[in-house]
Amino acid sequence: MNTESTYDWVKDEWTVPINLKTSKLVTIGTQRVSLSATARHWAISPDTGPEGWGVTLGATFLFPK
Repeated sequence: MNTESTYDWVKDEWTVPINLKTSKLVTIGTQRVSLSATARHWAISPDTGPEGWGVTLGATFLFPK
């Protein structure tokens, strides 16, 4: 769990997403892959900023020597 908070000094506005991420290393055939999923909730955002929930999915193929 983490946050990537930002503050706009000119407009005096916060943007505060809260992220919850999980990942797992799997093997598909002989290929290793790191799979990840992140859920994001915007705890605080400006009126014109993002709101609600978001999801990010990822896959990283690993090629060790």
